[in-house]
Amino acid sequence: MKIYIYIWSLLISFSLYFLFIPSFAQPTNQWDKTIGGNNTDYLQSTTPTPDGGYLLAGSSYSSASGDKTENNKGGWDYWAVKIDGSGNKV
Repeated sequence: MKIYIYIWSLLISFSLYFLFIPSFAQPTNQWDKTIGGNNTDYLQSTTPTPDGGYLLAGSSYSSASGDKTENNKGGWDYWAVKIDGSGNKV
């Protein structure tokens, strides 16, 4: 009797899993970009803007390289970058 109940509960669990898990919406990538220099950079905050873009804030140890246009001012610097809805720097 115990084995029968155990198998029955497993069948119900798997059935519920396969019925409900695929129905959850999967996220889609809008775009994929990299912003930063040739050393260590950390993104610490993203804020959506009314125009569909984002304001990015973080810290950087990189000198002027990659997308970064200015050298660091000695060690870690804080950076804010505005991007549009397509991920392009504004």
